[in-house]
Amino acid sequence: MGTIEFGAAELNIPLLIILGHSHCGAVQATIEAMETKATKTNTDIDALIAAITPAVQTAAAKNPEDLLAAAIKQNVTDTVDHLNSANLHAVGAVYDLKTGKVTFT
Repeated sequence: MGTIEFGAAELNIPLLIILGHSHCGAVQATIEAMETKATKTNTDIDALIAAITPAVQTAAAKNPEDLLAAAIKQNVTDTVDHLNSANLHAVGAVYDLKTGKVTFT
């Protein structure tokens, strides 16, 4: 986050695009860790899972047909909201690896 804030301030970047992608392994790993109630391993993966967990929980509460896709989109939305609350201007999108299509959220 600090790197993004520094870059925006020093380079006067007017807009940040947060780009998630379909079939994201980090989001899938988070879903699997939540489903299996995996124990922490004290690795950087734990920090990644902790950061993505709120997005998966929010997506799951909406009972989506495709939890992975919904959680990816929610993670992008949460990240955009976080950056915008830090007085940066960000928008989100999801890149479909299969089709090459980018859909803005």
